[in-house]
Amino acid sequence: MKDFHEKSTQIRFGPSASPLPTEVILHGASDVLHTNQYKGTGLMVSISMPVYNRTKKLQFLGLMGTELPIELMMYGLPQSKLYPIGYAFVVNTNGYLVFHPSLIPEYPWLDDSPYLDFLDAEFNVYGSKTLIRKKLIDNARGSEQIIDFIKVSDNVHTYVKPRLYSFTRLPNTDFGVAFVMPTDHSCF
Repeated sequence: MKDFHEKSTQIRFGPSASPLPTEVILHGASDVLHTNQYKGTGLMVSISMPVYNRTKKLQFLGLMGTELPIELMMYGLPQSKLYPIGYAFVVNTNGYLVFHPSLIPEYPWLDDSPYLDFLDAEFNVYGSKTLIRKKLIDNARGSEQIIDFIKVSDNVHTYVKPRLYSFTRLPNTDFGVAFVMPTDHSCF
């Protein structure tokens, strides 16, 4: 531990003035090379599932996973059919937002998306969105018409109007997707 303390006081910060990881200090590395090779990929969702051998006896073989850019997920949503004040959003099994128009990172240099609950991103004055959140988590399918506060593009003013929340499960995932549209427009 004495050796660790001596090295940590000598080599405290890397070239970007950020603290060095413990492994780097313990192995005596004096420089850390930061690359921009993987930066700029945007926010991503990790999807993984266990792999089993199901032939004779059930045996765990490993874990298979992939990274899915949220931008790619957004391209699959029919934004053009949702009209100017309609939108779509996606939640995970914990009710946290994966994608939402209000989910703009406060600090763009963060690599991880913030953990923001669906109810924290939208006005839930009458409590009716709590039921929608539960149905999204349970991968239910349906629609609910609720009275909703709608934020004007200046992010200051709001007005009250009925909206239609249509929701379902994204195919082959545990994510729930919802489409929000005003009730006075036709929907798909």
